Amino acid sequence: MERGLYFSSTKSCYRVFILFIALLLLSQALLLGNQLLYQPTEAGKLTGFVVTRSTSLIKRPASHWHNNKEEAWDFENSKFYVGRILFLGEPGTSMTITNLGPLPTSGKDYDVNKFYWTQMTGGGSDWTEYYIVLRPKGFTHEETQDDYLNKNTVIQETGGSITLERGAGPSTELVAVGEQGFDGKGDGGTYNGSNGFKYKYQYKAIFIDVTIIPPNNRNWTRLGTRPQYGFYESNLNFTVPGDSLSLALQAEEGSGNDPPPNIACQFDVDSYYSDPVPYETLRNHHYSVATALEIGALSYASPTCQAAVTLASNAAGTEANFAFKCETSHETIPHRLVYHCTTGREGECDGPIVVTNNRKSFYTFHDPTGPPSPIEGTLGPGNYLEAKLKLYLDPTSEYPCSGKYTSTIYVILERYQ
Repeated sequence: MERGLYFSSTKSCYRVFILFIALLLLSQALLLGNQLLYQPTEAGKLTGFVVTRSTSLIKRPASHWHNNKEEAWDFENSKFYVGRILFLGEPGTSMTITNLGPLPTSGKDYDVNKFYWTQMTGGGSDWTEYYIVLRPKGFTHEETQDDYLNKNTVIQETGGSITLERGAGPSTELVAVGEQGFDGKGDGGTYNGSNGFKYKYQYKAIFIDVTIIPPNNRNWTRLGTRPQYGFYESNLNFTVPGDSLSLALQAEEGSGNDPPPNIACQFDVDSYYSDPVPYETLRNHHYSVATALEIGALSYASPTCQAAVTLASNAAGTEANFAFKCETSHETIPHRLVYHCTTGREGECDGPIVVTNNRKSFYTFHDPTGPPSPIEGTLGPGNYLEAKLKLYLDPTSEYPCSGKYTSTIYVILERYQ
């Protein structure tokens, strides 16, 4: 299933499976433990980058930055600094960066594997290549920064990755006496009940400073000279197993006009189950709003755009008659879908809501400061939505025939003013 896409109005769906086999034990729910978040900083940004060339760029090509101790985020007064990508998850996790486009349509020395700023008007005929500099750092349980690698990693091609060798998670995750753990500074040892090595994860979070820098002397534009005046865009996707994060970036070259619309938003749909769930589990334990089975989560964030999310049983978004349908017969098992948000429009997060034809659209909440970050500060002002999806069966329904049943739930995101 596609997740973490950047868009303004699109459709996504995921499937929950139910399987009838006698004496089948409950399948293990796949809880997506790894998490990525974007945190703007005072110097970081998603828009307002400058597409330009300078003497300092010539002196500091990609080869200069890779494995170098020099900080890249404040290079040329943070002109190229995006901000922080926050990671929470297991040690040894690989994070991959992919170019989502738009790609150039033509030009001198154009390489489809590179990252590009592409002009927003003109059909991609003018472009500028760039590379990405990453600098992972730990945020300790004592809330201090640990530049544990003390060097940069340069990503020059789409699909490139960096291994986050150390883990991060909340300070509430502890180890038992006799187990290996970490203290507040991130040092490891065996916990004896009093020596401080009580934390399961080495850090409270890992943040990766992300900097995007144009090349020094090649692949500058289709003409091999300075880029044309105007606005440029680039969309990136950061992915770890279980989660992804998309960023919509915008730059300009010598333009004093208003930029074309480029909606910056992040929308995730997480499905918790990858294996079939036995019918008896749902019938015996999940037959009311209070006991509904949690099957997934929705997450939306945008600094500028409000949005509405519609949950529907058809692609048009007009029906909310949810049912499991047998793959080999016409038999169905009706079920109810439950929406339960922690962040959303006032009045929609007071408790779980059963999705019906009359109530199937839900709205974002504008937060002037933003939700708290796992590390210092917040995730920035903007429009947010965080919600869980659950389902339950009618306990009075008759037993269906054996078979494999699926239910398709359409999650439709639309911008609104």
